[in-house]
Amino acid sequence: MAILPILAMFFLALKGFVYTVTVDIYAFRLAFSSKSHCILHHFTLRLAPKRTAFSGILPCV
Repeated sequence: MAILPILAMFFLALKGFVYTVTVDIYAFRLAFSSKSHCILHHFTLRLAPKRTAFSGILPCV
């Protein structure tokens, strides 16, 4: 019966790994798709402090 908790931990870790890989792939696709590129610039400008390198005028804003 001691193997059951070990299997449960293994499957939880596997589920977390699959979730992490899925989120990484989604973020990669979002970052490099042409349409979302403008959206990412927009949110970068909105979330960045005012006087930084991101505060200039970008073509996608």
